[in-house]
Amino acid sequence: MLTRVIRQGGYEITPEHWIILASLRSKGSVSQIELAKATYKDKANVTRLLKKLLEMNLAKRVRNSDDRRHFKVSLTPDGRALLKLVTPKLKVATEAIDKHLGEETVAYLKQELGALSDHLDVVIQEWELESVSV
Repeated sequence: MLTRVIRQGGYEITPEHWIILASLRSKGSVSQIELAKATYKDKANVTRLLKKLLEMNLAKRVRNSDDRRHFKVSLTPDGRALLKLVTPKLKVATEAIDKHLGEETVAYLKQELGALSDHLDVVIQEWELESVSV
């Protein structure tokens, strides 16, 4: 659904790219490491996804004023325009799905996905602690 809506706008991006764009919208200008943490993606994957977004002029890299060796990533006007164009269409589609499934099912799914996300956070923290202690 997301891919179809985005491609109707003439953009060849995936839901993974969308997650990066949406995160940039909510976080503002951030480092790639912060973006990786916010999206639960590894740094190499974020670099790959950003490369395409940079080529499409949907995101930009700006040298970090606090540390000139590093960059921050943010949305371009084209990236903000894409989000503005697609988000209302996604909202309509999501509302249709919610209506089809019903309130109880949606609430149950959200609860279970939240529990799964919380559990994954714990697992990731355990992995990070193991890698530090090794």
